[in-house]
Amino acid sequence: MRRSIAPWAALGGSLAVTLAAAAFVFGTERARDRTIFRRAVRIVEDRLQRALDLHAARLRGASALFAAHPAATAGEFRNYAAALDLRRVKGLGYARRVRRTETGQVERELQQNGFAGLRIWPELGREERTAVVALEPLGPGNRAVIGYDMLSDPARREAMERARDTAEVAITGRVALAPEGDQPGFILYQPVYRGGTAPGAATERRQALIGFVFGLLRADDFFAGISARELEPYVDFSVSDGASPAQSLRERGAPAGQLTETALLRFGGREWTLSFVSLPALDSDVWPAAAALCLGAIVSGFVFLISWREARERERAQAAAGELRKLLEERKSFEEQLREESRVNSILRRLGISLAAELDPDRLAQLVADEAAALTGAELGAMFDAHRRLLALGGTRRGEARRLSLQIDSPTVARTLRGERAVRLDDLGGAGPVFSEGAPRVRSYLAIPVLSRTGEVLAGLFFGHSQPGLFTEHHERLVLGLAAQASIALDNARLLRDLQDSDRRKDEFIAVLGHELRNPLAPVLTALEVAKRDPSSAARQIDILERQARHMVRIVDDLLDIARISRGRIELKRQPLSVKEALVRAAEAISPLALAREQKLIVHPPNEPLLVDADPVRLEQILGNLLSNAIKYTPGPGEVELAAEQRGSTLEIRVRDTGIGIPPEAQASLFEPFIQTPHAKDYSTGGLGIGLSLVKGLVELHGGTVAVHSEGSGRGSLFTVRLPGATRGSTPIEVRPAQPRAKIGRVLVVDDNADAAMTLAEAVRLDGHEVQIAHDGLSALEQAAVFAPEVVLLDIGLPGIDGYEVVRRLRQIPPLQQSLIVALTGFGQDSDRERALKAGFDEHLTKPADLDTIQSVLRRHLGVG
Repeated sequence: MRRSIAPWAALGGSLAVTLAAAAFVFGTERARDRTIFRRAVRIVEDRLQRALDLHAARLRGASALFAAHPAATAGEFRNYAAALDLRRVKGLGYARRVRRTETGQVERELQQNGFAGLRIWPELGREERTAVVALEPLGPGNRAVIGYDMLSDPARREAMERARDTAEVAITGRVALAPEGDQPGFILYQPVYRGGTAPGAATERRQALIGFVFGLLRADDFFAGISARELEPYVDFSVSDGASPAQSLRERGAPAGQLTETALLRFGGREWTLSFVSLPALDSDVWPAAAALCLGAIVSGFVFLISWREARERERAQAAAGELRKLLEERKSFEEQLREESRVNSILRRLGISLAAELDPDRLAQLVADEAAALTGAELGAMFDAHRRLLALGGTRRGEARRLSLQIDSPTVARTLRGERAVRLDDLGGAGPVFSEGAPRVRSYLAIPVLSRTGEVLAGLFFGHSQPGLFTEHHERLVLGLAAQASIALDNARLLRDLQDSDRRKDEFIAVLGHELRNPLAPVLTALEVAKRDPSSAARQIDILERQARHMVRIVDDLLDIARISRGRIELKRQPLSVKEALVRAAEAISPLALAREQKLIVHPPNEPLLVDADPVRLEQILGNLLSNAIKYTPGPGEVELAAEQRGSTLEIRVRDTGIGIPPEAQASLFEPFIQTPHAKDYSTGGLGIGLSLVKGLVELHGGTVAVHSEGSGRGSLFTVRLPGATRGSTPIEVRPAQPRAKIGRVLVVDDNADAAMTLAEAVRLDGHEVQIAHDGLSALEQAAVFAPEVVLLDIGLPGIDGYEVVRRLRQIPPLQQSLIVALTGFGQDSDRERALKAGFDEHLTKPADLDTIQSVLRRHLGVG
């Protein structure tokens, strides 16, 4: 019984195994197909979503450009678009919002940018329109779209209004990309709001809208890029806008296979219906199952085949799962990158707007420190100026910093403050610098110099973090770009501050100058009035007139000396001078002022006779200015000390006082023109703020230096002048003989100022000369032809014809060809002297010329009698 049953049982068992194996193979094939099909469907959906997200990110980036810079030109937009991959994009452009009153202006701008005769089209009589003002790449097809009003098309208008009210990217349905073409595709719109930030309410968004950034996508190119990456495609798909097949964006190229699936893709306010079908590559293979039924006897071979196929399919499934996980990880990384780029773009956009609007250097420094720390994620960031002073502190842990003590003497910090390239250090361990007391030790370090347009170091940005490896090359590039923007803003703020300071100093100088010139005029006028009423007091009044006139001349001379020094036009007349005699003369000249203010003036000459190689007039100016300042700024009874001694080959002159002193912060700018410290103005009895500047210029012309030292307000001051060329020795005392009078001669005085001409003529007549007067050039020529003067004192600024023309004509009169013609003018620059001598004048004198100088000129030409 068993023997008869065993074969059947074995056959039955074999058939059962064969049927089970065939069924298992067929089911495995179908399961494999479904797994691959679903994976392929998910890949297509993911690629579609990423492609749309990528285009949306490009639009957001372009919108940030136009939000930050609404007047961006087509060239600037072309440079921006050149950095993007636009191979599968018909165009990336900007449609500007245009109200009817702005139509002419926009059309003129388009025509000026190379679109001659262009008008915004079509004209539908709407109050609000749009105009495509930029589109890249600008080929023949896209060039025809410039000036097109996209609101004129209902499909485009619906998407634009949706984007405007939601502040999000909006997408159209199927449209013809060119207004007059038939190429199908769709358009993405990103609204651009004034200021770069979307308002909260829809009505406010409509008011803040300035335009749309849009992308033209060809349907064929877009979807071809989705499926072009597959070497062996498993699915085909069609796309329709919404649920209506009539709005088809893409048709399938193959008939429906065994597997199908429908999915919805939502983006930009619309839904796409995706219909997927399997391709023949996924049709189930029934031959293995048939072979299993026919070859059931070879069970072991089928078992091996089934096992082998199962292992193969398992590997393929695992590979598919791994690829799917990889795609999910790539998508997550891409989303994180998008979020980070969005955060960085937001910070940069906000910072660009803030830097353009802020003009206060302190607030600028704080703004840059805060935003740069936010960009890099630094726990602590700081900005130091070129003098190593803290300007601002930022970062997430700046509140823990009780006292900033950056190691500014370290080589890395010195490199930054010298303007060298950026410094980025990682994993410093215990050797990192301490930013502040109480803050964690720095393990990641980044430093960037802030340079001006001329390469000057304005500041240094320093960032630190307690974790190693935080700062990357990307952070370095971001902060370098931020530093470039900050340098422009700081430069502008500094220029504005300097301009304001200069304007303030100019106003103060003009006020002081008016005061200083009016002061001597008051006693002059009073003395003249007293002399008229009391002729017996004429001698005293003349003394007053002489003192005040010389005071005004000294003011003008100081101003001219400052101008000459700044232009390098002063020439020193050096000679060996007795230091003792120079100190005594300076003290004697200033002693009346010291007596008037009850000051004790002490002079300490050198212990041994000393000589110094210097200009005597300029040395007297230097000592006189220092002594007069010391006396003026020493209130009440006090002491002023003048001393000198030899130090090697250098003469050191010291002027010390017990006066009001100088605050430390004011000492650095004390020698600049028109600078007076505020607390000193309450004690000054006059002055233009140019005395110390003149001292510094004259000392430097001698090759020396001048310095000031003061312990502070109320503690006196010490000015030290060091001049080279000091030697031991003395000079003989020079006794000047009295000058004889010139021989009697004929003198013609020409001046349009009647009082000046009359007083000069009377002074010349006192020596017995025959004098005539003329007040203009023509009358001077007429009188000279008859009078034949031996000397002509000729003003240059005459009415009618000036002195240059007069001297040229005088030289053509035979009797006057050998006459002495002297230019007597208020123009006293070296260039004025050169011009006068070239014009034909023999000598050049600057008003007011004293009588001794006039007499010396007459003696040289007429001889002595």
